[in-house]
Amino acid sequence: MARRTITQWRWMLNQYMSQGGLCATCHTLMMLVFCIKSIKVKDKRRATIDHILPRSRGGTDAYVNLRLICAACNNEILSEQINKQIPGANAFISQMERDR
Repeated sequence: MARRTITQWRWMLNQYMSQGGLCATCHTLMMLVFCIKSIKVKDKRRATIDHILPRSRGGTDAYVNLRLICAACNNEILSEQINKQIPGANAFISQMERDR
């Protein structure tokens, strides 16, 4: 993940507060994590930035096209997008994870 600027962190904090700390998709309480470089947080409740209209479909990085959602919802949305582009991809990935 690329380093965030102070402006981006400020936007995330303001957006987090305006959403009441809730995921824009599932409305569960999220954690806003300001990570130290060496710490990796993989909690499903971690707040992540989501493009409302994906960049792959012409969306921009403008703040009006961004929202905060939990990591679990972000992963679910990503899985749906991958499955639309490559039918059966999610089943293949799930099978590979089970075989590990």
